[in-house]
Amino acid sequence: MDVRVLPDLVGIGIALTVVSLGQSIAIAKVVSERSGQHIDANREFRGQGLSNIAGGLFSSYVFCASLNRSLPNFQAGARTPLAAVFASLWLLLLIAVSAPVLALLPIPAIAALLLLISWSLFDAAGWRRL
Repeated sequence: MDVRVLPDLVGIGIALTVVSLGQSIAIAKVVSERSGQHIDANREFRGQGLSNIAGGLFSSYVFCASLNRSLPNFQAGARTPLAAVFASLWLLLLIAVSAPVLALLPIPAIAALLLLISWSLFDAAGWRRL
């Protein structure tokens, strides 16, 4: 590795850390407000940091919370992290069975689904208070 690129890599790493931590805590706050659960931001950040360190040893992508997984899981009634495992298994089955049909799904339809999920996060009362 060329050490001259190290400052660039550190800068990118810091930027990714700030974005992923901000996104994760924002999603966690939304889900916690709706579920009545308490959020420990330090615990969230430690868990995310450890998973990214472990993932870095195996060349994985940066990990952070995902709005398009967390909120639908919660709205479907998920209460434990095991729901993500079952959702992954269902996704694998869905892809194995219907990949040719899913390939025909237009990108705007997927974008509309993400917008619908985003809209469900909008807190109008909070904006009015601000």
